[in-house]
Amino acid sequence: MIEETGEPFQDKTHIVYLNTNIRDNTELGKLIEDFYITDPKKMHSKVLARRVFELKENNAVEKGEEGIMTSYFERLKQQWKKEAVLEGRAEGRAESETKMAKLMGLLVKDGRIDDIAKASESESFRKSLLEEYQLS
Repeated sequence: MIEETGEPFQDKTHIVYLNTNIRDNTELGKLIEDFYITDPKKMHSKVLARRVFELKENNAVEKGEEGIMTSYFERLKQQWKKEAVLEGRAEGRAESETKMAKLMGLLVKDGRIDDIAKASESESFRKSLLEEYQLS
């Protein structure tokens, strides 16, 4: 139920909220504390401690789970890298298009129509025009 409205969740989901600030001496309190501990040797739950140790210390290799966490984070890093490259390319294209539009406008204003045609065919000529008009 949604407490404020008294209505049930549309998908019949049951959600349990847990105050993780309460870390008392109960089994639940000890488990919550384990989630904040980074050293598996200091964890209360032996099952959780063993799994954290396997993942952290790369003993997962012996269990056929080589680099599970490393592999996951490596894939995540690669995905972010690809997204950043694509974003950078898009920004670079937009910036180039803006510069070219300004250059074409300035060339038209100056009556240099033939230079527009020449610039469309020669990268070095485009670069020289961008420098000439201080757009590079």
